[in-house]
Amino acid sequence: MRVEFRPPEPTAMFSLRGTVHTAAGEPAEGAEIYWHTLSERPSERLVARADAEGRFTHRVPVGDGGWVAAWRGDEAPAFAGPWIGPGRTIDMALRLQAPQQIVAQLVDAAGQGIAGSLRLRNPELAHWPVEMQGCWPGQFVTFQRLPAGTYELWAEPDRGGWPARRLVATGATVTLRCGEGLDDFARVAARIVDAATLQPLPFADCGERTADETGWLGLVLPPGTAEVDCEHPGYATLRVRWPALQVGLHERTIELPREQVRRVRLVDEYGRAMARAEVQAVDPGGPAGTYWPRSSDTDDDGRAELRGLPAGTLNLHVGRRERIDGGLLDTGERREFELPADAGVTATAVLRWSDGRPR
Repeated sequence: MRVEFRPPEPTAMFSLRGTVHTAAGEPAEGAEIYWHTLSERPSERLVARADAEGRFTHRVPVGDGGWVAAWRGDEAPAFAGPWIGPGRTIDMALRLQAPQQIVAQLVDAAGQGIAGSLRLRNPELAHWPVEMQGCWPGQFVTFQRLPAGTYELWAEPDRGGWPARRLVATGATVTLRCGEGLDDFARVAARIVDAATLQPLPFADCGERTADETGWLGLVLPPGTAEVDCEHPGYATLRVRWPALQVGLHERTIELPREQVRRVRLVDEYGRAMARAEVQAVDPGGPAGTYWPRSSDTDDDGRAELRGLPAGTLNLHVGRRERIDGGLLDTGERREFELPADAGVTATAVLRWSDGRPR
């Protein structure tokens, strides 16, 4: 047997090179240069530091997309890009700026300070990182080290009320009132209740928001079809679809049924446990336009505990997966099972792979 070893093919690279200067035009020695990727999992890493003349260089694999940020001390940063796998040398001249700030607080419709979160982004700098800060009732928060410009400031109360939005120029001190700046959005006044009693569910979670003590919250969504996941301890997790939402105010009641935990065991045609399979309930089960988004994995004994599901007959989709280095690989093999209303409640229900309907 002849074994031939070949060195790996060299990776094609392109260069980023440039200069960084201060707002006064002096070389920004020591400025840190960060490369931000544009992949599905964006990341940033320090790749260079400017020398005494403000120069830097860095090599990147062809095909990688990203953008560059330069930071130093208390100065406002500078940005360049993005580029998508250009395969050529990119030259840039970056200039740091004198730092600017924006100061803001959040109040309710009556003008009382409330707790919440504030998010700041620059709509003219697509890759400016979104900054977020929390605030207490009556507290002003300060966003610092900002390049001069106009920013979009979003505010969300911790519980219940409407968010707020405003365009704010650097140097400003502003008070955002819940409900302002939302005229271009679909606004959903949602009330989350127990499906059986229609009693409100205090502090239920819906999307990334939390309802108030009466189960009410204001959701702000882009016009069009929207989906939000709603959950509350002891209740089924419900995904609600609202098709064709228009700009304006909409009132919706979201009914959550009680959770019923189900236990299943997946085996092959010989009764052997099938580990690492994904089990998901896909039957709508509830009101039109809803379904249950939770899924579970079988353990080494083929067992899975299904939570966040309602009582009643469920339609289960089961997918086989194989372990590979670094994770699990979906084999593409799937089966569909009907789980009767009483199955898996007091005793574990056995799902035999060969009995499932192929999908």
